[in-house]
Amino acid sequence: MTAPAPELPPPLLTKARRCLAKAVSFALDTQHDAGYWALVGHPRVFDTAIVAHALSGTLAGARARARALTWLELTEPRRDQGFVWATETWLRSVALHPTTPPRLPTLPALPADQALAYGRRTHLINALGVSARCAGADAQGVLHTAGAMLGADRGASLKPWQRVMLLSTEVIALSALGRETPQATVQVLETEQSSTGALADPMPVVTALAYLALAAAAPERASTRRALAALLRVQEPDGTWRFSCSFDVWDTAVMVRCLRDDPTFAAHALPLAQDFLELSQCHDGGWGTISVFPAGLAAASDADTTGCVLLALEGTPHGHRVWQAASGYARRRQTPEGLWATWQSADDAPDLDATAHMTTGVRAHDVHAVDTGPARAWLRRSYRSRGQWTSTWYRFSSYGASEMAPAAGHHTPESCDALRRLAEGQRSDGSWDASPPATGLALAALADPRCQAPGRERAAVRAAAFLVDSQDEDGTWPAGEPFMYGPRPFPNFQPAQAHAWAARGLCALLRHHR
Repeated sequence: MTAPAPELPPPLLTKARRCLAKAVSFALDTQHDAGYWALVGHPRVFDTAIVAHALSGTLAGARARARALTWLELTEPRRDQGFVWATETWLRSVALHPTTPPRLPTLPALPADQALAYGRRTHLINALGVSARCAGADAQGVLHTAGAMLGADRGASLKPWQRVMLLSTEVIALSALGRETPQATVQVLETEQSSTGALADPMPVVTALAYLALAAAAPERASTRRALAALLRVQEPDGTWRFSCSFDVWDTAVMVRCLRDDPTFAAHALPLAQDFLELSQCHDGGWGTISVFPAGLAAASDADTTGCVLLALEGTPHGHRVWQAASGYARRRQTPEGLWATWQSADDAPDLDATAHMTTGVRAHDVHAVDTGPARAWLRRSYRSRGQWTSTWYRFSSYGASEMAPAAGHHTPESCDALRRLAEGQRSDGSWDASPPATGLALAALADPRCQAPGRERAAVRAAAFLVDSQDEDGTWPAGEPFMYGPRPFPNFQPAQAHAWAARGLCALLRHHR
């Protein structure tokens, strides 16, 4: 059963078409020759303060650190979340006052459902406190916690970046206690270093922590100098370091999913983008958020990105060619309960994002190849138990409904209730969360002909007006609040995703007016 498409008044329809054309033009202008999108995220105190602290004892990094301190002096930590505020305030002070470091902060209590992630962030702060020689820092406690988190396999079953960070905190604690670091630990860190000098992941924070460890345990080794060079090389002109230098696969899959129905985008951007996604498939049949890690490291696939790419390649020759390997990946990564976790790390539990994207992704290619019945039932049970669909990676209230209703089934009671609540949650200005990307996601969900939410037509008109009125002349929308978690609970703003999601609503709505 489908519903008629929401109708736009003729003047608004004209404006919406012009608005989408400008958004598509920006997408074409920012697409790389190889077919992908990779716009650098916005700066945060978290990343810049940690790298600035790591450079505090180096002559070679003095100029880079000075630029970072200038930015930090003018930038306030985020106030919208107690843990983030307390952490960033302390990190900023550590970076700005290395000779008189502040006392280790008292952090807010950990949310029960995020104890593991928050616990790792707390451990990171404790290790940095040891490195900065802060009052209240406990090197023996850091050493004990690092060992416990690494486990009997010394982190082999963890994500590479988690292993590097935990081994680095262990080395920092050993150095503070005056104990020698085993050469085996140094060698493990070096095996995770690429030819560019970065370690395990293009997150500067990971390389900064590893540099602190290597500088303490092996200051004369080439790996230590290369880690420092890597940090200096990725500093932005404004003096900051960013969460990650690229999410090219994820950003490209999102851009394709959001804009593929626009004729101009389909003609000029889509072929190269889908070529890139096909070529980015990992050897295990999945995809990772980043196509190729720095030279010398293998790309790490994850279920969330894999499902998203499968949706981007739906109904294409590219999708046909990747499907055999991708379906094998989907079956291997499915838990005994029929669900998916984002990563392959031993500590990852199934989550809504990955399960929803893998469900819709595999069903877009072959509804019989993988049994998704248990996953769809689990998504519906999750909604009933929580009263909403929340995202592991995104703050938007509209993300859960727009991405999970298709997986659970639009006509299930849970999806109908989620979409009804979505329509009711619209603000008086026509937006959701006063955010163009959040509004674009909501509009796309309400414009879907399978959506039966009461009041969807009026909500869609108001959402389209908000997107038209808030667009800038260059085809983009003003940067809003950070929305993507990385690492949790620290949010960041990713421009390519924000642009694609804002445009997605208009593209979905106008598809029915062509």
